[in-house]
Amino acid sequence: MTAEQRELTRLCAQRVISNHDAGRVVDLRTLAWARGFVACVMPLGQPLGAGIPDHELPEPLRGGALEVF
Repeated sequence: MTAEQRELTRLCAQRVISNHDAGRVVDLRTLAWARGFVACVMPLGQPLGAGIPDHELPEPLRGGALEVF
């Protein structure tokens, strides 16, 4: 997982926690995972890139996010 992928996942995990704090229904296992992930992964500390492929990634992982997932 690249640093930017970790940051995007951290942001999603933070959103799960924020939704729970706002009173929205969140699966307890998902909430536990989100809290653990946010506790272990520090913020990126720089803006996310423009989505230009990183030439260090293996060929199958290059391209837009939809191609990867």
